[in-house]
Amino acid sequence: MKAPKTAENGACEMAKDSSAGQGIHRVCYGDGARRALALHCSLAHAGAWKGMAAALTVPLTLEAIDLPGHGKSAGWGYSTIEEYAAWIVSFMEAARLDRAILIGHSMGGA
Repeated sequence: MKAPKTAENGACEMAKDSSAGQGIHRVCYGDGARRALALHCSLAHAGAWKGMAAALTVPLTLEAIDLPGHGKSAGWGYSTIEEYAAWIVSFMEAARLDRAILIGHSMGGA
């Protein structure tokens, strides 16, 4: 697996949350045509997916994001799973991500 693409090296840019205008940090692993969006658990960050990304054997691009108020992302976290679900939908629309495999654990998998 290649080194992760991050906002710092310009290969995986900061995404803009259209609903709040905040910068959302993400780390991208792989370069496959299929895309997967990795959602971390509460109090975690995108780095939680590093080990799994290294073990991927299918050709896809895994985009691990820091949810609002977590890791390197701006903003405040939300109080409910429903608020996070609505935010994920708006994030995907803003990123022009019509289809993606969603991967999550704990709160991220709810």
